[in-house]
Amino acid sequence: MSFKLRSLVFAVFMLVFGSALQAHELRPAVMDIGISDDRPGQLAIRLTLSGEAVLAGLDLSGITDTDASDRSAAYDALRALSSADLASRMRAGFADLAADITLRIGGEEAALALIDVSVIEEADLRLARDTVLEIGVRQPAGGGEISVDWPGARGALLIRQMGVGSDPAYADYLPDGGTSNSFTLATGAPPPVGEVITTYVHSGIIHIIPAGLDHILFVIGLLAYSLSG
Repeated sequence: MSFKLRSLVFAVFMLVFGSALQAHELRPAVMDIGISDDRPGQLAIRLTLSGEAVLAGLDLSGITDTDASDRSAAYDALRALSSADLASRMRAGFADLAADITLRIGGEEAALALIDVSVIEEADLRLARDTVLEIGVRQPAGGGEISVDWPGARGALLIRQMGVGSDPAYADYLPDGGTSNSFTLATGAPPPVGEVITTYVHSGIIHIIPAGLDHILFVIGLLAYSLSG
């Protein structure tokens, strides 16, 4: 393949799949739930999502790109904030987010207490960044089955277990919100390494495929282009 032809192929590929690099793409939120190691009697929740989408008030039901929302301008303005400023606004707005989420333990609704907020900065500012919320939940003495009510307006949600005693094979995916399956957490020995690897591969696929197929195609295209030379 000549240099000019290869350049043309690459330019067309970037035009078609270049949107994969934009900050407008939305990924499913991920909720990891486990027994807290350093807070006896509490559950630990790590919720990873788009802080900008939450603060902009985007209705994520049925969309995978923020440009499809009438609140896209507000989202873009929040994208321009520093990670520290975005984290500060998420702390201030956590109550509104928590009001939309219902976590039940043993059939009883549990209160969500914000512990920390961090924003994962991307070196490439064209890429969407994740906001991670560390949440504590008081666990009843008797424990019980856990379930999550997630609003469809917050987009898709992937639920996993984490920590000692968790089930590494557990994953529940709510593409349009709703109520999760119920599950329990138990203290015990760490799971076999093989099970952990299998779970993370499975969860990774679920996390990527719903909104990240263009990323995969982009990488495959780059690989094909490099091999053509």
